[in-house]
Amino acid sequence: MAAQKIFHGNLAQDHARQHNGDVNTTTTNNYTFAANSRPLTPLDKAQVNAEFIDAAQKGQISRLTLLWHEGADKNHVDSSGLTALHHAVLAGRSESVSQLINIGVNMDIVNAEYGTPLCLAVLQMQANLIKLLLEHNASMETVGGKVGRALHAACYTGNVEIVRLLVENAQDPRLNDTVMIRWSEVADLKLTSNLSRSYRGSPVSHCTALSVAAYEGFEDIASYLLGRGADVNAHGPLEQIPRGRWAGATPLMYAAMRNKQAVTSVLLTHGANCDLKDYRGSCALNYAARNGNAKIIGKLLEYNASPYILDIDGYAPLHVAVMQNRASCVTALAQVGRDLVNKESTGGYPVAIAAGSGLAECLSALLECGAKADMTDDFGWTALMKAVKGGHVTCVRELVQEGAHLEMRNEDGKTALSIAADQNQAEIVAILLDAGANVNSRSSGWMTPMMIAAEKSHIAVMSTMTRYKVDLNVRCAMKQTALSRSAERKDTEAISLLVKAGADVDARFEHNKTILIDAAKSGDLGIVQMLVGFGADVRLESSKGKTATLYAAEGGHAACLRVLVDNGADLFAADDRGRTAVMEAAREGLTECLKLLIESRPLAKKSLLNVQDDSGKTALALAARGGHDECVKLLLSANADVQIGDKQGFAALTGACETRKWSCVRLLIDSGAEVGAATEGGQTALHLAALKGNLDTVRLLLDHLAPIDQENKEGKTPLVIAAEHGHRSTARELLERGAKMPFGIDVHPLVLAAKSDHFKVVNELLNHESMSGPINGTVIDSAIAVAAESGCQRIVECLREHQSKTNSGRLATAGRASTIYNPKAPANKPQNKQEKASESDPGFTKMKTPNRSARKGTPSPSGRR
Repeated sequence: MAAQKIFHGNLAQDHARQHNGDVNTTTTNNYTFAANSRPLTPLDKAQVNAEFIDAAQKGQISRLTLLWHEGADKNHVDSSGLTALHHAVLAGRSESVSQLINIGVNMDIVNAEYGTPLCLAVLQMQANLIKLLLEHNASMETVGGKVGRALHAACYTGNVEIVRLLVENAQDPRLNDTVMIRWSEVADLKLTSNLSRSYRGSPVSHCTALSVAAYEGFEDIASYLLGRGADVNAHGPLEQIPRGRWAGATPLMYAAMRNKQAVTSVLLTHGANCDLKDYRGSCALNYAARNGNAKIIGKLLEYNASPYILDIDGYAPLHVAVMQNRASCVTALAQVGRDLVNKESTGGYPVAIAAGSGLAECLSALLECGAKADMTDDFGWTALMKAVKGGHVTCVRELVQEGAHLEMRNEDGKTALSIAADQNQAEIVAILLDAGANVNSRSSGWMTPMMIAAEKSHIAVMSTMTRYKVDLNVRCAMKQTALSRSAERKDTEAISLLVKAGADVDARFEHNKTILIDAAKSGDLGIVQMLVGFGADVRLESSKGKTATLYAAEGGHAACLRVLVDNGADLFAADDRGRTAVMEAAREGLTECLKLLIESRPLAKKSLLNVQDDSGKTALALAARGGHDECVKLLLSANADVQIGDKQGFAALTGACETRKWSCVRLLIDSGAEVGAATEGGQTALHLAALKGNLDTVRLLLDHLAPIDQENKEGKTPLVIAAEHGHRSTARELLERGAKMPFGIDVHPLVLAAKSDHFKVVNELLNHESMSGPINGTVIDSAIAVAAESGCQRIVECLREHQSKTNSGRLATAGRASTIYNPKAPANKPQNKQEKASESDPGFTKMKTPNRSARKGTPSPSGRR
């Protein structure tokens, strides 16, 4: 490999001395790169480019030239987006700038922050560098960076000499061209102390050079540009751009917006049009009104600016001034266009805008200029209503003093007082009432201000209104009062306030309830105690005949119940079904409440416990039917009568047998309940236990000698009922305990089980020993018929299989029986009295089949054992 020539920093210093004779402009940085012996690697290239920019920044001309000869990229852009020429300009190195121009660098490369090197020189206000760049044809038209073009940058600096230098050295300065400027980003450049500015937000706009001068308030630059032919009304496109708050603004609008009075005067004297609009329809007056400069507004009006121009939102300059709380601007505009003070915009009338925003000074200015206080918007809202809603006390006072109407209503029917009550504005409520507002005015739903306040627990407002002639017992459309509204919210403070102020504590509401009844129903102990303390009647009944005591008992609210009982509650009071508090507590299984009720009336305990409701049920029957062991035990220990039956004959025991709580059944039996007692339908306790399939209860009843074969009025025994409802285990238990098969086919367990598709029960019955023998052939035929009719194919197959197994035995038995019991009878004559009876008596059908089977040799039911 050929030898490489290595250059170090000391050699560069010697080289710089030979070319410049000045070593003070160089440094002794150590750097290494290959000279002409081989192509530069990427690593070498990066190092050479960095050294090249460093030399330009430090003004090391020999080193700069040598590095260029050794392969440095003269237009290299570093990580900050700057070229060597940018760095030279930024450092003020005119010799570096000149040398870079000589070696042919691109003078129009744009940096995202500063633009071209010419823009950067302008921002630095370095006239010598600007001249040098312009002499070598640096472009003034290149757009880039945050300031746009060089001329815009010059206007931004405020240096009229720099502006003049650019304009006079340009073939075409293009004074009316617009560029997009992000003003907040421009303010962040802060290259010199003159440029250290800050702006609100980050607006974007298309600006001419004159607009920049107007924005910054440089009247000398504005005058110079206008003298050189700049268009005083030039503006950017009238279309929305992202973040383009001022799109389409003219220089006059920029000056008015920034409160630049001197520039405004310059522009107006040069013929600026005051009534031009930006893309949102705002004119120069809108801009001035928004920023609150009354002097600029006066100047614009002096040049015949129209105060009636509306923007796209329907706002005139006066509306804008009001919304920005510019009282001096309001006065200035209102004096010119007095009819504007009563002109509605999108946001309403000026007086309503001021009142609703609490702008007292603007409101005063408008009223002094003749604004009407009682104008309404599309929803019926007046300025007073808006001031009330916003809680602006000063504005409310001023409107009241101006004679604002107090009883006007919005579309919801609310007056200013109702709105104040809704917004919890106690001070405003007092102001309005002192001024004569109607404290009992009605809004939608016939709600009064007191009801509205009570509904939201606005205690201060309620307390204020009680000092005036307020009707506390008036009702709304829902038949409620302020007191009932407070009770619904469980607001004890409001309830106490209203009752002390004279509200009727026993007033009736929906379903004829009192607030005490509702409180007891929901278990609100604090409210119950308070109402009882205020003398509420504990014996009043609702439309269903229920007292507060009864509601507390059925809800299990023992604490509330105790308060009511201690204050004279009638425990014998019954509802419209005849049920007392004791019954409801027993029915719901509420042991604590039941015990409390029993112990509270020891002398009347027996009569209290044995009261019957309209259906005849006692508290014990209701507890037993619900399977509530503890309540049953409690009632029995208090000597409740265990034998009392209801109107259908159901006693406590029969009701208990319908549940699966056999423990209740045991308690009742142990207390002497009659196990064989039947209802009007002939149902015994065993019937009901079999009906529900309660096997444990069935066993318990059988252990206590319950009648196993007793029929109800339908002729059904417990066995039949168990089979009919598919309770296999219960049926087996009854059969094993000796239950007999009935005579009739219609009530035969096998037929009913087959009809109801209870396959397991059918199997159980077929396998039981009592089903063997030819007597059951007709029963099986009937079972097959009803199963087939019901679509129970599995049962049909089961029955036929059983029938086929026993068919041969049945035929042999039938033959022997016919020889012994059935001698041949004369033709066409009945063989016995039973057959005669079957022909004449249709009711005999049920017995026909069993008797005919008996004639074939099967023993009768009484002899099955």
